[in-house]
This record gives sequence, structure tokens and C-alpha cells, in this order.
Amino acid sequence: MKLKLSLLLLFLSLLILSSCQEEVSESNFLDLVSGVSNNVQWDACFETENGIFGTLTKSEFTQSYQITDGCKNRFSGFDDSKEFLVFNCEKEKPILESNLCISGCLKNACVPISSCTDSDGGKNFFTAGKMEVTDKAGNKDFLEDACYPGNVLGELHCITSYEVGFENYVCPFGCVQGRCLEEKEQDLFSEENFGEKVIEFPKKISIKVIPRIATVGDEVNIVMANLDKGISKVQIKAGSKSFQLFDDGFHGDGLAKDNVYVGNSKIEEVGNFKLSLSFEDKDNMKKVIDLDYNLVVTEKTAEECQYFASSQNEAKINIVVTAIGYDDEMKVLEEVVDYKSQLDGIFSVEPFKSNKELFDVWYVSAENSDQIVLPDYLEEINLASELKKGYILLGSCNKPQQFNLIVYNSMDKLQEGDDLSYGQYKYAYTFYDSKISKSADVVHEFVHAFAGLTDEYITDSVSDYTFNEQCYYSPHVKCFSTNNGGKYFCQETVESYNDCLVNSPWKDNLGDGCGKTGTIDCKPIDENFNLEVNCFLGCGRQKNLYRSTFSSGMKRISVPFELGLVNEKIVCQQIKNLVGFNRGVCLKYN
Repeated sequence: MKLKLSLLLLFLSLLILSSCQEEVSESNFLDLVSGVSNNVQWDACFETENGIFGTLTKSEFTQSYQITDGCKNRFSGFDDSKEFLVFNCEKEKPILESNLCISGCLKNACVPISSCTDSDGGKNFFTAGKMEVTDKAGNKDFLEDACYPGNVLGELHCITSYEVGFENYVCPFGCVQGRCLEEKEQDLFSEENFGEKVIEFPKKISIKVIPRIATVGDEVNIVMANLDKGISKVQIKAGSKSFQLFDDGFHGDGLAKDNVYVGNSKIEEVGNFKLSLSFEDKDNMKKVIDLDYNLVVTEKTAEECQYFASSQNEAKINIVVTAIGYDDEMKVLEEVVDYKSQLDGIFSVEPFKSNKELFDVWYVSAENSDQIVLPDYLEEINLASELKKGYILLGSCNKPQQFNLIVYNSMDKLQEGDDLSYGQYKYAYTFYDSKISKSADVVHEFVHAFAGLTDEYITDSVSDYTFNEQCYYSPHVKCFSTNNGGKYFCQETVESYNDCLVNSPWKDNLGDGCGKTGTIDCKPIDENFNLEVNCFLGCGRQKNLYRSTFSSGMKRISVPFELGLVNEKIVCQQIKNLVGFNRGVCLKYN
């Protein structure tokens, strides 16, 4: 829009007549137009072809301003940004509009994208959609519609095949899992159905034995949950060995009195042992239950446990890795361990990167894994033969504070129902092919095993207990079941969100990670919005548990891999528990 001559003359006259005249810097102007500073009187605003200029009065001083449209990183100092700022005038006052640059904003322009597809067909508030965009360099990004506090839906859609739109929409009947509820669905979440009552969901005793396959002398960890409350003297028997289980918070089960029982011991017998559970109920009556679960113990192999990387300093934590099915296993180990912090592997990620001198890394060569003869009793274990051999190889190392990782290169031998990747309590395994996989995929599984972090996925599961300090359960979340408990829908309420803000383990860090420290102030298109500490439903594969960030590396694996403040703090605490102190980025949590 061309500026009229008369308006220009008026503006120049204002500048000449104004006393104490100075120009507002771009960064300060951005604060003023965003409403961060009060007591501002907007005197004049004129539009140009690519920006605005005018005058304002603040604290009795008249100031001029001139600003052009462009990437937010011009003002914030971020190297990358996904926000393009456009300035206009309305009644002599500047108006700021933010547009989303899905592939980033560089050199005052959105990075062009070459394709955009949306699973819900466009701007659709009542269907949860997922988007895939590709920029002209061939990089892909995946995004999804999401619910934000206040029943606000963040709706992403393709304007054209190469242009992305974003809109915040307040759902009149509530927002659930990336879509607005329709009017006919609102009764599912009415106060009449729920009120303040905590919904009781079916419970099933769960048991996990880690590792899946142990070797003689290995420490075996057993975790049980959803037992009856008020019981005591909980034991698991395997062969002639008994495990005493505790719910005291000191055995890898997170919190005391959370109805999660854990015990560990070393096994010296070889074989496949069916497990049984015994305990005393609240009336001191002893009960014994046979479990549909086995503990498998094999002989050790003759393979050697060899140094891969060492700080040659005071390392006290040991990582043991084996790579099965590769022509060049050392190259694979270099990629996934990444001790030089160059390849997006474990030691490229904080806080491992700045604490790596506290770690020794070992490996067991899988070069002769084809010669390992699996005992007959392993046939009934539903696990790929490569992984069975991997567990046996790891038994060659018997280091203090040992954390184990198996990477493998073939899916041909996987059986139906197998997980491609898994990690929990000192053991992790994952499929890895450098041509189609990222080293960050390995980091995700390793962090499960190292610090007990859980996934931040949203599924149809529900729970009534929390997982360590990474997830928070609020009884005020409204959940509705269909198909006789086969599927669940959960909805945040004002009470549940406020409950999370007041009582979650990360309440002291709310608002950190993006924007102003201690203030929840970032929008989905803001730099680092994914890492701002807030309360979002979906954690530990449970819809009704809260997580602290919108999308850390425990939800969506991307490069660089970032854990977010809360998860990083938990990993730092684990390092401190093991060696007595922290270094690097962990020092800020002391």
C-alpha cells in the first residue's frame, strides 16, 4: 500500500515538533506491541509495503518507530525460527500477526515447502488430523492437531499443496485428543456422569522380568504392579530362588507406597523357571498365585568384554553394547555411542554429553554370533533369535553399575508381536540401520533403560498411578470408556489442569524452556514451544496422565534429540545417584 503524501507530511511534522525524540529499537518495539509494557499511547501508525512506522508516547516521551515484516529470529536472536511476523495498523495502533513457517524462517522469508498433506482433509475441527510436509531440500516434518489448556484446539491444515495454515479454535463442547467434541458427545463428559468421582478402571496384575534372558551371575530385576492394597511379605519364587519385593521407592520403582513392587537378585541356576507369587493379605492370610511368566537363565559365552571408549579418568558408570548383524560393527558402535559427540548418538545428547567423563563404554563383539547355539528352552520365548543371542553376549560383561544396549540389523527373524525396540531398567534393544534409522532412535531406548523414563505417547490406556517424576495423575481428568473398557476417551478439565499446575512434580519449573522463565507464554508456533514446561495430557502411554512438555524426545524423536527440562533433570539425578555428583548442564539442577 502506498503512503499518501499528506500522511507523510503529517508524520514528518510530528517528528519535528516532538521533544526528547528517539527511535524505539526493534526488540523493544516487539515488547510494546505485544503488550508486555503498559502506559503506552499510540499516536500514529502508517503502513508500508512490507511493514509500518509511526510515533508513540511512553512516560511523557515521544518516540518514533519503523519496523518491517520478517522472521521472529531477527528479534529474538534464535538461529532458527518457525514464526514470520507481519505488522499492520488499526486505528493508529500497530497490530501484530504471527504466521507459521512449517520448515523454518530464514532471511526474512519462510523456507519454501514442496508438499503438504493433511489426513483430516483440511480445516476440520472435529477430526484429529496429522500432517506431513516436505521442504525443497527433501526434509520431512510431521505434525498433528492438538488440544491445549482451556479447550483450545490447535488446528493445522494445508492451505495449498505447498502452504500451511494454523488456527487456534476454542471448542464449545470440549477438546479431546486433537479434535473438538461435537454437541451430541458432550454428555459423555457431563458433570452428571462424572462429577468429582474418580473413575475406577479394570486392573490387572502386571509383571516384568528384566532382562528377558539372563546369564548366570546376572542381576535380575522383577517389577509388579496393581496388587491388592494392604498386602505384605511379597515374594516371587523362581526355581529354588526367592525374590523379596518392596514398595519403598528405593528399588527402581519410583515412589514409595505407589503399589509398584520391585526386587532384584542374582541367579546361579540355568534353566527356564515358571514364576509364582506369594504374599500375606490384610488379614495376614498367606496366598500363593502361579503366574503366566517365566525367568530364563543361560550359561555365559566365551566372548570377551572389551573397552570401546573411556575417559581414562574417574568413570564409574559402565555402558555395554553389542551390535548384531553388521558387516562393520565398529562403525555402528561409533554412530550410536558417539563418544565424540558428532553423530547424534548417546553422547551428543545432554546431559550425557557434558558428563561423559563419568562413563566407560564396553562392547562385546557379535562377529561370531552365528556360532552361538541357543538352548532348547529358549524356543518358547517370543523373541527374535538375534536378540536372544544379544542378551547372552551382554552376559560376558559383569561390571558395576552396568547399563546394556543391543542394536541389531535384521527384521527377518522377528516374530509376530515382537517390539522392534524396547528399554527398561538397565536393558535396551533397538533395530538400527544407518541408511534408514537415526542414532537418536537408539538414544530414546537407552534413556528408558538408564533413567527409567517412560514414553510420552497418548494411547487408549488409563491408569491410577504415576511413573516416577515424569508423569502426573490427576483424579479430575474425565474419562469415558466404550466397548466394555476396550477403548477410552479422556478429557482435561479446568480442575485437572489447575491440579497439575499446583501439584505436579515440575510445578516449580512451569513456564521454563521457552519465552520468559517461569511464565507459560509460548504459542505452538513459538521457538522451543515443544519444550516449555506446562501440563499436557498423555504420558506413560496413558491418556489421563500429564506430561511436562508438548513433545520431548520421549514423544517424538527428532534431531537434535532433546529431553526437555524435567526429563533431563531426572537423568541428572540418576547420574548423581550412581556417582555422587554431577557435571556440565546438570550443575544447574543442584
